[in-house]
Amino acid sequence: MATATFNTNIETPAPNARANSYDLNTVITKDGFGDYISFVYRLGEKYKGVSLLDNILNIDENAYGEISVTVSAGDKNRPIQATISTKLYGFYATRLELINNESTAAAFQNAIASAKNNWSSLVGNPPA
Repeated sequence: MATATFNTNIETPAPNARANSYDLNTVITKDGFGDYISFVYRLGEKYKGVSLLDNILNIDENAYGEISVTVSAGDKNRPIQATISTKLYGFYATRLELINNESTAAAFQNAIASAKNNWSSLVGNPPA
């Protein structure tokens, strides 16, 4: 059985920065593929901010969440493949997840409103 794993974190770049590019031949460790040296990579679905051209995975500033990639080798008589998933890492990916998660955003808004309403009790009375 063939397996594949990401051997590095895939990160979202800072806003207005160039997309992070990853050579999947390098950042994916492949086991059980025999002597094959040529691989085909395919994204599991269309992800916002993620593109794949041949073996180069590009992650732009809008990417967050989890992605999956299918790694294939062999021929039509003996196909070998493995599907792997990874969470996108980095400060900006986490920030986008929080912003785009409605329940988290609502919790932050409620916490801010509560802090505003209870500011005097949170700060306390200054010493006399």
